[in-house]
Amino acid sequence: MPNPSHHRFCPHTVPIAPTGRSSGRGSKLWAAVLVSWLTMVGWAYSASAQWQTWQVEETGTRVLRYLPEQVGDGPLPVVIFFPGSGTSPEPWQPQLQPAADQAGVALLVPRAIDLISFGIGADERTVELALDRLRQEVDIDERRIAVAGHSAGGAYAVVYALARASRVSGVFALASPFRIVLQVSDPDYTPPVRFYYGTQDPNYIQARPAMVDQLERLGVEVETEIGFGLGHSEWPPNTLGDGFVFLADQIYGTPGGCLPSETTLCLRQGRFGVTAGWTTSEGETGEARVGSARTAESGLLTFFSPDNWELQVKVLDGCGINGFFWVFAAGTTDVGFELKVVDLQSTDPQGEREQIYLHSPGTVADTIVDIEAFPCAEPLLPAG
Repeated sequence: MPNPSHHRFCPHTVPIAPTGRSSGRGSKLWAAVLVSWLTMVGWAYSASAQWQTWQVEETGTRVLRYLPEQVGDGPLPVVIFFPGSGTSPEPWQPQLQPAADQAGVALLVPRAIDLISFGIGADERTVELALDRLRQEVDIDERRIAVAGHSAGGAYAVVYALARASRVSGVFALASPFRIVLQVSDPDYTPPVRFYYGTQDPNYIQARPAMVDQLERLGVEVETEIGFGLGHSEWPPNTLGDGFVFLADQIYGTPGGCLPSETTLCLRQGRFGVTAGWTTSEGETGEARVGSARTAESGLLTFFSPDNWELQVKVLDGCGINGFFWVFAAGTTDVGFELKVVDLQSTDPQGEREQIYLHSPGTVADTIVDIEAFPCAEPLLPAG
């Protein structure tokens, strides 16, 4: 259990937008002064080489990017931090920087499109675009992309990781209010969640029990740090660093070995990997991207826009019928494509087994029906 004496370390208090628990003109003025001071400190941090401010024109907001002091030779883990309601990213820089350095992670700190809260605007798109830009700058570890946040931002981090198929490796939420999570959307991996609450935070009593209970009922691994005598925006000096180390230790994976990405769809617990390339009649080419909707055995691919689904692909278990896995695909496009499905657990002595399905540009795609795509591990013998 954390040492209670550490939990009154006042320099690690972060001023957040008023919560309604303070009253009086003096308190509000003092809070405003603190926020203004830390904002100025944040802008000073932004001037350093390790911090950059990225404008995201498509969604009309900005993201702060931080690279740790020591960057090794291997791919870099990433933490996406969501500030609380009404809070800009800049005031968080003095606390997030040492935590990121301790854990050796790159940081992305977006500003909510609607400052009331994340999730009202196209915040997921902001994160997607920021990750794409980070990939152009450094080699990131696609298995270790985690999320964190404070207050409403912490609750959004939980929902973002669990209720959406976002390939998140872990979650760290500070002082999170309650948010409903009906199911874990990713059929192959459930990210663990670490909470922090101060005992003087109203969310400790009002939100924590229900939040933890619903996640545990969904099979989520949960751990919680308690700060005795601390409020909504107070924690001991080691909390952020320990939380980021926790996130850096989490590794996203699937039982079958497929590593999902923006361009790789993993099906049937990661046994099968699906990718596609597209070609227009004018000769333009590109890689298909994985759509937001998916199940354990089927998913969607897009070519040009996340809202324009071009291909549905599914892999069915026909082992009990003819001893094969079946591949079905339906295209709503006249764009040409090369669809590749790989069995990562094939018993083929030559290693990975793959099937490639081609469609030429200029005509509407035909439905693909392949009921002998991949032999099962133990094909059924004919009766008699």
